[in-house]
Amino acid sequence: MKYVTTITDEAVLLTLKFAKHYGPLRCIRERAHSLLLSNRGFTSYSRMMNVDDRWY
Repeated sequence: MKYVTTITDEAVLLTLKFAKHYGPLRCIRERAHSLLLSNRGFTSYSRMMNVDDRWY
């Protein structure tokens, strides 16, 4: 299972939130959303897993 460790840098979180809402491509918005969900502890979110698999 793929997940991120806790992100503590506020600049990184702000960048991900911005990318989630205003990213120019859908894949960027989905990736940012999946990283934010993983940061919050969601690991069994099926859509997130599908998005992550496309990036590796």
